[in-house]
Amino acid sequence: MNTPVSETLRRLEAQIRAQDLDRHTVLNPQVLADTTSLPVDTVLALLRGEEVPEREFNERVLARMKAFVAYHRARTQKTEAQLIGEVQVALHPISRPWARSVIRGEKVPNSKTLHELAVYFELDGHETYFTSLAVDALNRALQRILLRYEPPERDPIEALMDRFGVEAADMRMHGTPGGISSKEQLAVLLEGVFKSVIPPKGDQD
Repeated sequence: MNTPVSETLRRLEAQIRAQDLDRHTVLNPQVLADTTSLPVDTVLALLRGEEVPEREFNERVLARMKAFVAYHRARTQKTEAQLIGEVQVALHPISRPWARSVIRGEKVPNSKTLHELAVYFELDGHETYFTSLAVDALNRALQRILLRYEPPERDPIEALMDRFGVEAADMRMHGTPGGISSKEQLAVLLEGVFKSVIPPKGDQD
């Protein structure tokens, strides 16, 4: 199940407090709008936990294409003609008039063209960058930000070994159990073994 945007925001807020981060820097509405090609007002509403009206599919794709092209041109200082030429080459075979209509947000490309555009511009989520609902587009961007600040989950086997005071050297001495196809299975097996032969650290006194 995908993590809802409310949970992503809760975890980000927790990291902002724990690490004494500047909230506006981490959750800058304009940066998020540029990253997702969403309107700033939509980003602000979603950050406040509000629901936003979603556009019909074609309208959503065209609006996001226009927003992305405007941001990309402002960032790269490329002319429309230059960008059309790049897209025409990248999506070959495609006619210049068709490339122009795509860049201008006048026609909805098919899924293959959307995918190729997203790959060419290295957009997060590939074609879903243009097609996903606003709440999902923002959530995807927020989850990438969360990865910068939230510590990774601890390896379950490492946690078990630490809980029971077992060193990696002990495991090498006794060998690795056979027939184990995943870390999760190994963790279950190890927990049963550890419980049967070694009391947890807190019970050793």
